[in-house]
Amino acid sequence: MPKKQDSTSTPPSVSATSTASTVEAKKVKDQSSSSSARPKMNEYVNVSITVANIPYIALLIAFAYTMTSKLPVILGQIIEGNGKLDNSTPREQQARMTGFGSRADGAHKNAFEALTGFGIIVAVTLFRIGSNTDARSLELAASLVKESIFFVIARTIFQVWYPLGLPSFVRTIIWAFGWMSVLQLYINNATF
Repeated sequence: MPKKQDSTSTPPSVSATSTASTVEAKKVKDQSSSSSARPKMNEYVNVSITVANIPYIALLIAFAYTMTSKLPVILGQIIEGNGKLDNSTPREQQARMTGFGSRADGAHKNAFEALTGFGIIVAVTLFRIGSNTDARSLELAASLVKESIFFVIARTIFQVWYPLGLPSFVRTIIWAFGWMSVLQLYINNATF
């Protein structure tokens, strides 16, 4: 005589493993529904910074310096213009600036000069490396990462130092460190 099936027991057609996975799925669902009140940040934003991203980030920072370095220039124009910003002929007003405003303008223009040299050599280096994985390409990539970091550090200090009017010989040394990074990349590419 066949046994009568209990309503709480597993039907004979369902194996024990599928029952176990159903229980696990239920646990996961219960856990996710209890934590759904407060979503995790990584569910919406996936930021993965690797060593390979550093040159791109350095370029972005160098570009940001060129844009944000205009703010101290505007401040200098307002200070030296007795609270007025001459927006119809700003370059004439900038040419008349002295002190902080003049130094801020110099730092702003220098940021464009630095971005040009750095941007070109980063692009050339990335093009030359391509998807190569040979030892020399990896060496060039490591050099690019290292010099990008040095460049950003030097330019960060420079962008603060110059407008503040701190000793100019130190500013020149800081500027030289930034350009030595760029020069080293040019040399590394020339000997690639």
